[in-house]
Amino acid sequence: MSLDATCPYCSEPLPPDAPAGMCPRCLFAAGASPAPPALPALPAAIAGYAIRDVLGRGGFGVVYLAYQPQLEREVALKMLRYELGDSGDAERFRRESALLGKLELPNVVRILDAGIVDGHPYFTMPVMRGGTLRDRLAEFRSPQRAAALMTVIARAVHALHQHPLRILHRDLKPENILFDERGTPYISDLGIAKAASQDGWTRGTGALGCPSYVAPEQAFLDQGELTPAADVYSLGAMLYELLTGRPPHSGASVEDLLRRVALEEPVPPRRIAPEVSRDLETVCLHALKRANARYSSAAELADELERVNEHRPIRARRYTLLGRVLRWGRRHPVPALALLGAAVLGVWVLVLTRSLSSARSERLQRLASANVFTASAQAGAALFQLAEYARQVERAARDPEVHALVHNDPDGDLAPAALARHMPPFDSLLVLDAQGASRAYATQRPGSRVPPNFAFRDYFKQASHVAERCPGQAYVSRAFRSEEDGKIKFGISAPLLPAGAWAGAFVAIIQADSVFGEVMLSDPDGDHLTSLLGPRDRDRNEPLPSADFTFLVHDGLRDRQEHVLREPSPDVLRKAFGEARDPCDQLALRKVQPVTVWDYRDPVPGFDDRWLATIAPVGQTGFLVVVQVRLPDGPIERKITPVPSK
Repeated sequence: MSLDATCPYCSEPLPPDAPAGMCPRCLFAAGASPAPPALPALPAAIAGYAIRDVLGRGGFGVVYLAYQPQLEREVALKMLRYELGDSGDAERFRRESALLGKLELPNVVRILDAGIVDGHPYFTMPVMRGGTLRDRLAEFRSPQRAAALMTVIARAVHALHQHPLRILHRDLKPENILFDERGTPYISDLGIAKAASQDGWTRGTGALGCPSYVAPEQAFLDQGELTPAADVYSLGAMLYELLTGRPPHSGASVEDLLRRVALEEPVPPRRIAPEVSRDLETVCLHALKRANARYSSAAELADELERVNEHRPIRARRYTLLGRVLRWGRRHPVPALALLGAAVLGVWVLVLTRSLSSARSERLQRLASANVFTASAQAGAALFQLAEYARQVERAARDPEVHALVHNDPDGDLAPAALARHMPPFDSLLVLDAQGASRAYATQRPGSRVPPNFAFRDYFKQASHVAERCPGQAYVSRAFRSEEDGKIKFGISAPLLPAGAWAGAFVAIIQADSVFGEVMLSDPDGDHLTSLLGPRDRDRNEPLPSADFTFLVHDGLRDRQEHVLREPSPDVLRKAFGEARDPCDQLALRKVQPVTVWDYRDPVPGFDDRWLATIAPVGQTGFLVVVQVRLPDGPIERKITPVPSK
């Protein structure tokens, strides 16, 4: 079998050992047909409908684009494949036609006409010109969009369950979610759907459903009666793939895949896509639990997804009082920010008022306490901004169009349009192959060119480690001097993992200034100065990175200037905060006491007064925030060691 062979049913790439010339999904859905179907010539007409094109082929049916001259409209005509006319699949096809004919439900494809030609049943439906969810997975990578889409689909599935026929779909998967030209989703393909008998949903025989999305109790005949929870599992599996880019389980064969479905828990989505919220991860995994533990209805799942997008507490998770307060703040940001601002202002005023009314040493000590508070807040704000940047880079690194740029001709167009929509708010974007060579480049400065290889850079080397240890996660690199303009910058990179294999890195370059993204670090109208420092990466011809912390943001910096923090020394700071070693935890909040330094000497010219400085770590990134307040005139009565006591 050739390496580029495709399944004749669904056109998916085939593994080299594919049995019967079919992909595992179609093999499973078609009941292990012994041979692939022949592809007949396009018929001119069927039952008076003029056939114009083939819209798709499934396990046992073909969908044509047809024209109905009597009503002057185009329809989708689905017909059983001729070679299956006498098989059990014909009964499935007739069942689908009968069920669709009895349904008038929101977001469920309706039947327009039905009949039999030469003993082969067919029916017609509205043409869904928006494609399938499989075609549009990239559009719903955002957790918010994924949750909103699955809310609509889950409501439609619940309507099937609550219909007088009480229908279980049993084959929910991205290929069976269709979109009209307005982007509205519809459930299709009820070929193996099951209407309830008087005693409930009895189990048939044979393998049913697509193995990547089928519930364990549906795949194995000894797991008891089916319930709506079987469709809930399939909804959870689709949500998982939207969030992570892959189904919850995979295997080398259908048997191996089903064994994993039955025995193994899926990898939590946040390990693959850290931008997914903890609440959405909880909802997704709850939908994939064992039958008696997952959501009992699709309506419950839809309600939970709505709560996630509205920042309300979900029912599948217990919250502390702080967690509920934080969710209230996200639902009501304006009053929450007003309350927070009032509280911070109150604390600040209280600190300053009490410092003025106390003895000098007490005033200085309280000034130091206020400085610690400000430094912690600024470090948290910088961490939040870096996390936002990282989420944008992670999303871009999962873009199939970006994946394709890994194979771009390095001597051709190095600024393709595919990078344009990912540019704001970054200075430059790079696509590097697995050897660190530039394959594509975009910048906000037209005409710029870049060196051919960046394998020596921290952002590339760490992206390869991230690909192995925490796939899909972004890495915040050391600061470096740009070879193009000489300015100090840093990068955020994420591994490119098409088909799950390391293929290179997507890198966003950031040029920091006094406004760090959406976070104003410095306060020109206030009495404190905030600086951002980063560990220094090596240049192209240096054997090792610098041991210094380089200023990235400082009100005194000018174009191409560079100053490093030498006191307290990097060794002292690393001893105080610990080395940031695990890139998977870079953007985690660190509960470390900031370091306070009295009589601090700012290395930037023009800022050489005596300062009270407080230094705080920005998560596990290796970056630091320094908050400085000018010391009052007079002798310093008290010193605080740079290393906090244990």
